[in-house]
Amino acid sequence: MNNKFNQKLMVIIAILSVLILVGGTFAIMQKHNHVDNHQTQPTKEKKTPKVIKKAVPEKQPAETKKTETTAAKPTAKEIIPKQFAGKWYMGDKVQMEIGSDTFNLGGTQYTTSSLPIQVMVKNGPNGTYNLYHNPNPNASSAEGGMTPNYWIATDTIDGKKQRVLAAYEKNNMFQVYTSEPTSKYEGIQYMGDFSKYIGTPDLDVLKNQN
Repeated sequence: MNNKFNQKLMVIIAILSVLILVGGTFAIMQKHNHVDNHQTQPTKEKKTPKVIKKAVPEKQPAETKKTETTAAKPTAKEIIPKQFAGKWYMGDKVQMEIGSDTFNLGGTQYTTSSLPIQVMVKNGPNGTYNLYHNPNPNASSAEGGMTPNYWIATDTIDGKKQRVLAAYEKNNMFQVYTSEPTSKYEGIQYMGDFSKYIGTPDLDVLKNQN
């Protein structure tokens, strides 16, 4: 009786041992598989946002402004044109003596530095020239504030065509200075539109208008 009981007990213990062994083995295998699966799973890489670099335009060298080297045109000069040089008569007396930078009018000499009137050549209308002036813009005509327009012309004097120095200042009077002494004053007064005759190269045309 006891032997049978012991045999059954041994069988039960053997079965339980097998079950425990099988169960333990299964559990170990499950855990091993779980670890392997965890290790073999690919790790997700963190995507870093792509930075798009904008092309920066290259700095162009600053353009250097071209400076004009053309000199400003002078409004006046101190050299009297050569065609006016020499002695000029009014009748039989010398009225003017003109050099490159001097102007002697009726015994008074003007230079580039004389005051109040000085040599300063400016272009006038129709190819004429102002040869001297008073630098004071408020100067009166008598003080040289209004100077004649001078030009070289021709005029028939004593039946002969001559080279003369003509000038117009005011009061419709054209002054005529000759290169040689004459017996009389050769001025021309014109009461019409005198402005269109300032600079005329032939004073006979002006005379014929009277």
